[in-house]
Order: sequence, then structure tokens, then C-alpha cells
Amino acid sequence: MIGTETLRHPGGYRTAWHSHATGQLWRIATGLLVIETQQGRSVVPANHIGWIPPGQQHAAFSESAIEGCAIYLDPACCAMLPDAPALFEPDDLTHALFSRLSVAENEYDPRKLTLLLDELALTPQVRFYLPVPTDPRLKKVVSHLLQCVDDNQTVNSHASHAGMSVPGARHAGNGVAGGGEAGGMDCAVLRLQQRQRIY
Repeated sequence: MIGTETLRHPGGYRTAWHSHATGQLWRIATGLLVIETQQGRSVVPANHIGWIPPGQQHAAFSESAIEGCAIYLDPACCAMLPDAPALFEPDDLTHALFSRLSVAENEYDPRKLTLLLDELALTPQVRFYLPVPTDPRLKKVVSHLLQCVDDNQTVNSHASHAGMSVPGARHAGNGVAGGGEAGGMDCAVLRLQQRQRIY
């Protein structure tokens, strides 16, 4: 293990494209983080553990304030983790191990790191994809949903606030979320509201 970092950023936080020589594990305690790689954008909800391999180009942004922590790993420790960015849905043990390792005041215990990496190798990976549209009206809807994840407005209401007709929003949304005739915008909005995985 190389070190740890507390993550605390206001709403509107953005990074430039960058990479780390180390591997990076992070967990967001509050807020909603979006990670962008060459493979696409992933929405990282609170209480999930994200992974970026050493040397992986990425950028991050958040419409809401976020708090969390990161652990930076020596590349020699990364063999058990995926060679591509990943998102894990950890159990209580994995959360506890991550917490122990990420607190700077705690003395580093290599056994805990080994156990955390073993647990992550067995932890289910999840994917939360929300492609960001190019249409400025739909961007407004997506930006609002990223900031207010507990918003329960209907697709009709979102379309109205964006200045779009419902059929127009659904048509434009098809290209965003890969939806069929039911409408990609419907799928994206409903899945975000229900905290479901968005593929």
C-alpha cells in the first residue's frame, strides 16, 4: 500500500484527464461520483468501492458534494484486481476492511490489505452506466438527476421542465440510454430513481 487520501469535494467538482502510477481504490460515503474512462462513463453511488488500475487515464466529476476516501496501491499489489476499471458492491466485512485501511491514523497492517484484496476478488462487480447526452435540454435533466438522486418526478415532468415534448424527449433519449420504443429516457430516469443498475 502506498497511502490514503480523504476525498471531500463541493458540488460541481471536476478533474482533468489524468492517471496514477499506483492502483486506486475508493469509496464514496455521500454523494454521487461519475468516473469517465476511454470505455465510457460510470455512475458511482455511495457505499460502493471503485477501482482504477495503475496507468489508466480517467476523469471524475460530481454535480453533488461528495465525501469519501481512497487507497493507493503499489502496482505489485494489484495482480488480484481487474486490469480494467471496476465497481464493486461490497459486503459488511469488505466495508470494514476498507475503513480500517483508509484511516490515516491506523497503523498499516498488510494482513488487512491481503484480506481486502481477497474479498474484492470474490465481490460481485456492478455497472452503473448513464451516458451523458449531447442535447442541451437532456443534459439539463441528467445534471439534475445526478444532483438530486432522490427526485421522483415522472418522465413527463422532466420533459416539461427541459422544454421538450414527451415524445421528443423519448425520441432523443433513445440514443442516450439505448432504449427501445418505450424510450431510453424513461429507462434512465426510472432506473436512477429506483437506484437500479444502468447498463
